[in-house]
Amino acid sequence: MSQTSSSTSVEQLLDRITAGTERLLQEAAPDGSDETRATIAELLDVVEEVDDLLETIDFERLPDAVDVSALPDLVGRDGFANAVREREPDLALDLSTIRDVIELRGLWNTVDIADFLRELRQLETELEDVVGPGYAGRKPVSNNPTAVSSVPYGPLPASVSTRVSTVPTNVRHAKVDALPRIYSRRWTTAGRSK
Repeated sequence: MSQTSSSTSVEQLLDRITAGTERLLQEAAPDGSDETRATIAELLDVVEEVDDLLETIDFERLPDAVDVSALPDLVGRDGFANAVREREPDLALDLSTIRDVIELRGLWNTVDIADFLRELRQLETELEDVVGPGYAGRKPVSNNPTAVSSVPYGPLPASVSTRVSTVPTNVRHAKVDALPRIYSRRWTTAGRSK
């Protein structure tokens, strides 16, 4: 793949995403509710911010940051047969040596860091408009392996919180099996089975 074709395909993909989102906005505007139109407009803002973020990367020079001669070392020959059998290409890849493939100085030179950080902050602001403030995703908030909530983020119906256990079913590095957790409506079904 040539450098120009990769930058052209990325630009074409971004143009298609932006055009598709704008078309969706125009099609939903006449017959959609105000809430739907507002959500689509916010999503369009997110797409535009992603476009601005990707414009800070020089995709024409990005392939120069990869040492093509070291790429074959990423494929583990011993795991290749298992990867084909399981139809899982990740089994054949050995990403522990990826630093040998990527030339960090060349990678840094393809990104305008100051603009990238500014656009990243703007993207985070737009995403916060869509999903709400304080959106943390499924990130642990401490070194405690049980600190990650299993409750999905985002707007939930009021009854969901009574049906979902926030305690993980198993704990990493625990030497005993976790006890079953029963919440809300499940108390009645658990009581009937005894």
